[in-house]
Amino acid sequence: MPDRRDTKRRLLETASLVFADRGYRGATVQDLCRAAGVNVAAVSYHYGSKDGLYLAVWKHAEAAFRAASERIGAIGDPRRRLAETIRFRIRHVFDDGLTGCLRRLVYHEMADPSQAHGEVFNRFVWPQMAQLTGLVAAALEVPPDDPRAGRCAFSIHSQMVFLNVMRIRGKTRPLAQILGSASPTEEQIRGFAEHLVTFAAGGLAAVRRGSRAAGGRTA
Repeated sequence: MPDRRDTKRRLLETASLVFADRGYRGATVQDLCRAAGVNVAAVSYHYGSKDGLYLAVWKHAEAAFRAASERIGAIGDPRRRLAETIRFRIRHVFDDGLTGCLRRLVYHEMADPSQAHGEVFNRFVWPQMAQLTGLVAAALEVPPDDPRAGRCAFSIHSQMVFLNVMRIRGKTRPLAQILGSASPTEEQIRGFAEHLVTFAAGGLAAVRRGSRAAGGRTA
């Protein structure tokens, strides 16, 4: 007799990959159970419903993302911590395993929102953006609610979002232009990450200089 805990885990991990590939609406309960090799009743038994499984997938994906980036939180210097965060998030764009599910879930949820859209964004997406904004604010030496921190965080985040969208959609031409290849090597990925770290550091330095010249006033 199969272990119920194993069935629950297998269903969760399989659903994570299927939802990440197809989005909420693109995956039926039958699809999920067939891929996991479990009875269709397993969804309601373990997670209550497809919606319950979907939320569990988001929680699982966010936990995997957080665990993979946990070491970065131990870095004391905010500028170094921001640089490592950028490097990690660029690598995350090219992670097609379980730890890379979060970026694909976000993409599908943005493109075709589910009924849980508000909840998943409030619980799993906005906190990630707030964390990035807080890092940028610390690097700028301004409060997190300072408009300059929000603008700079948006400027950094939007580049990662663009890269993620191009990769998921299979846009080979812009990927090749940005990275040197539509199927970049580890070295090419690291090279782009270092470019973005340098670009972000230069932008933040310019904002700090502008703030000092303006006597610390926000615009």
